Amino acid sequence: MFHSDRGGEFASEILQNKLDNLNIQISMSNPGCPCVNAISENMFKLLKTECLKDYYKDVN
Repeated sequence: MFHSDRGGEFASEILQNKLDNLNIQISMSNPGCPCVNAISENMFKLLKTECLKDYYKDVN
């Protein structure tokens, strides 16, 4: 599952084709509903800060 807002970079045909080729389902927030995206962003923030903070040793 790949969830995003409806930003142009996420709605592009190139990205949608790539996700389709990888059998990844696309999920996008409904237009005019920014609160839905806030919930997803908060979950990913927690995942990055709490679960992955020591996983990667450097940027590379």
